[in-house]
Amino acid sequence: MQTIKQCIHNWLTDHKNMILEDLRTLTAFKSVSGNDEEIRKALMFILDRAKGFGMRVGLTSQEDAGWAEIGQGRQTLGILVHVDVVDVGDIDKWNTGPFELTEIDGTLYGRGVVDDKGPAIISLYCLKALLDLKVRLKQKIRLIIGTCEESQWTDIQHYKEQFGEPDYGYSPDGEFPVYNIEKGYCDAKLFFHAEGIEVLSAGDSPNTVPSKAYFKRYGGEIQEYEGVSAHSSVPWLGNNAILALAEAQPDYNFSRFLLDNFESDSGRAGLNIDDGGDSYKGIYVGTTTA
Repeated sequence: MQTIKQCIHNWLTDHKNMILEDLRTLTAFKSVSGNDEEIRKALMFILDRAKGFGMRVGLTSQEDAGWAEIGQGRQTLGILVHVDVVDVGDIDKWNTGPFELTEIDGTLYGRGVVDDKGPAIISLYCLKALLDLKVRLKQKIRLIIGTCEESQWTDIQHYKEQFGEPDYGYSPDGEFPVYNIEKGYCDAKLFFHAEGIEVLSAGDSPNTVPSKAYFKRYGGEIQEYEGVSAHSSVPWLGNNAILALAEAQPDYNFSRFLLDNFESDSGRAGLNIDDGGDSYKGIYVGTTTA
């Protein structure tokens, strides 16, 4: 006799094309953080699919978070996903359309396929598999779909206020093995006095290493500095374009601050926060980065 795990695996394999088509549709929504209309379309797409599958669904009054649920019982297992994505960054560095699901040699490409539209779709279909296989559940399983994970998390605050928290749960927005703690983060704004600058910009999103930076003096030519983008939790995998700008324009006080406090190729955090203690080393959540 097959186990429930084997039955679900076989069911998902049989429905592979259906799953991929729904992921293709979800990927096509340009649900970049800040594009509220496209984000809402992505959220409603999942809720409409869930309702069509026979699941119970709900939506916050702000329409910024929704849920799809199966099963009965006193407790609820929550599965937290999100449909908003970060900006595509430098479009010239994409070999495929960022909002077109593309399969190359068994790998799927598209903005949000890993973070977090792919996990959202496969989680939805796992719930449908449990329904279709008539698996008897002793508790409720609720898929919670957020829309502000890449920004301020106001969606989850609204969800908790209106629907409460699940008894326990997990988020498929990460890598295996499963872990039970996640880094916090802080976005800080620093202000420097500098004269004669018309353009000074860099970065695709607050939580990534910038791949490009731009600088222009009044009356001068705009200058572009190249880097390599990476997630802010692993900055050593990237090359910060802001530091390249600072090295090329060392006479400004913001440049001196950056050059004094950050190292472009060391991968260390900078800002003199490496005290050698557990809070920096991050035994449980990884090394602190800045």
